[in-house]
Amino acid sequence: MEKLNKYAIAVLRQQADSLLDQAFEAVSKEAFQLVDVIYSSDKVDFIFVAISDKAFQVTATLNSKDNNIFNKDYQPIYRKFYEEKINEIQD
Repeated sequence: MEKLNKYAIAVLRQQADSLLDQAFEAVSKEAFQLVDVIYSSDKVDFIFVAISDKAFQVTATLNSKDNNIFNKDYQPIYRKFYEEKINEIQD
Protein backbone atom coordinates (compact mmCIF):
# COMPACT_ATOMS: atom_id res chain seq x y z
CA MET A 1 0.00 0.00 0.00
CA GLU A 2 1.29 3.42 -0.87
CA LYS A 3 1.92 5.73 2.04
CA LEU A 4 -1.12 7.95 2.52
CA ASN A 5 -0.87 11.46 3.86
CA LYS A 6 -3.02 12.70 6.76
CA TYR A 7 -5.48 14.37 4.40
CA ALA A 8 -6.08 11.17 2.40
CA ILE A 9 -6.60 9.21 5.62
CA ALA A 10 -9.07 11.84 6.85
CA VAL A 11 -11.00 11.59 3.58
CA LEU A 12 -11.17 7.80 3.87
CA ARG A 13 -12.41 8.10 7.44
CA GLN A 14 -15.11 10.53 6.25
CA GLN A 15 -16.17 8.01 3.60
CA ALA A 16 -16.27 5.28 6.24
CA ASP A 17 -18.39 7.51 8.48
CA SER A 18 -20.79 8.14 5.60
CA LEU A 19 -21.17 4.41 5.01
CA LEU A 20 -21.81 3.85 8.71
CA ASP A 21 -24.49 6.57 8.70
CA GLN A 22 -26.22 4.82 5.80
CA ALA A 23 -26.16 1.53 7.67
CA PHE A 24 -27.62 3.15 10.79
CA GLU A 25 -30.38 4.71 8.68
CA ALA A 26 -31.21 1.24 7.38
CA VAL A 27 -31.70 -0.31 10.83
CA SER A 28 -32.53 2.59 13.21
CA LYS A 29 -30.08 3.89 15.82
CA GLU A 30 -32.47 3.54 18.74
CA ALA A 31 -33.24 -0.16 18.38
CA PHE A 32 -29.94 -1.67 17.28
CA GLN A 33 -26.29 -1.61 18.33
CA LEU A 34 -23.36 -1.99 15.92
CA VAL A 35 -21.30 -5.03 16.93
CA ASP A 36 -19.16 -5.89 13.90
CA VAL A 37 -18.22 -4.78 10.40
CA ILE A 38 -17.14 -7.20 7.68
CA TYR A 39 -15.32 -5.39 4.93
CA SER A 40 -14.53 -6.80 1.48
CA SER A 41 -13.49 -5.39 -1.87
CA ASP A 42 -17.06 -5.07 -3.18
CA LYS A 43 -19.22 -4.52 -0.09
CA VAL A 44 -19.37 -3.69 3.57
CA ASP A 45 -21.58 -5.69 5.94
CA PHE A 46 -22.59 -3.93 9.16
CA ILE A 47 -23.74 -6.37 11.85
CA PHE A 48 -26.23 -5.05 14.39
CA VAL A 49 -28.00 -6.71 17.31
CA ALA A 50 -31.24 -5.58 18.90
CA ILE A 51 -30.60 -3.73 22.15
CA SER A 52 -33.61 -5.32 23.83
CA ASP A 53 -32.89 -8.84 22.55
CA LYS A 54 -29.26 -9.69 21.81
CA ALA A 55 -30.36 -12.83 19.94
CA PHE A 56 -31.88 -10.72 17.16
CA GLN A 57 -29.31 -9.75 14.54
CA VAL A 58 -29.58 -7.58 11.44
CA THR A 59 -27.03 -7.16 8.66
CA ALA A 60 -27.01 -4.01 6.55
CA THR A 61 -25.00 -4.52 3.36
CA LEU A 62 -23.74 -1.64 1.28
CA ASN A 63 -22.55 -2.68 -2.16
CA SER A 64 -19.82 -0.88 -4.02
CA LYS A 65 -20.81 1.48 -6.80
CA ASP A 66 -17.34 2.96 -6.81
CA ASN A 67 -14.56 0.43 -6.25
CA ASN A 68 -12.21 3.20 -5.14
CA ILE A 69 -14.15 3.42 -1.88
CA PHE A 70 -13.69 -0.31 -1.33
CA ASN A 71 -10.07 -0.52 -2.39
CA LYS A 72 -8.41 -3.36 -0.47
CA ASP A 73 -5.42 -1.11 0.22
CA TYR A 74 -7.67 1.06 2.40
CA GLN A 75 -9.06 -1.79 4.51
CA PRO A 76 -6.77 -1.15 7.51
CA ILE A 77 -7.93 2.48 7.74
CA TYR A 78 -11.58 1.49 7.45
CA ARG A 79 -11.21 -1.35 9.94
CA LYS A 80 -9.58 0.94 12.50
CA PHE A 81 -12.34 3.51 12.03
CA TYR A 82 -15.12 0.95 12.50
CA GLU A 83 -13.40 -0.64 15.49
CA GLU A 84 -13.23 2.80 17.10
CA LYS A 85 -16.93 3.37 16.40
CA ILE A 86 -17.90 -0.01 17.85
CA ASN A 87 -15.87 0.74 20.98
CA GLU A 88 -17.51 4.17 21.31
CA ILE A 89 -20.98 2.65 21.04
CA GLN A 90 -20.23 -0.07 23.58
CA ASP A 91 -18.71 2.31 26.15
